[in-house]
Amino acid sequence: MQHADDPWFVAMAILLVLGGLVTAYGIRDYLKEWLVLAMALPPALFKKMFGPPRH
Repeated sequence: MQHADDPWFVAMAILLVLGGLVTAYGIRDYLKEWLVLAMALPPALFKKMFGPPRH
């Protein structure tokens, strides 16, 4: 289990809340926004900010 003060725990909690809110408006638009953001960021900056994908 992760602690509440763990940055990743906080980030995931925020993402879950945002995801839940956005689902009401349509998940496709949400994903499209993130895809545009991801493509606008340089890959190196993207990796630095988000790190390796965690499954």
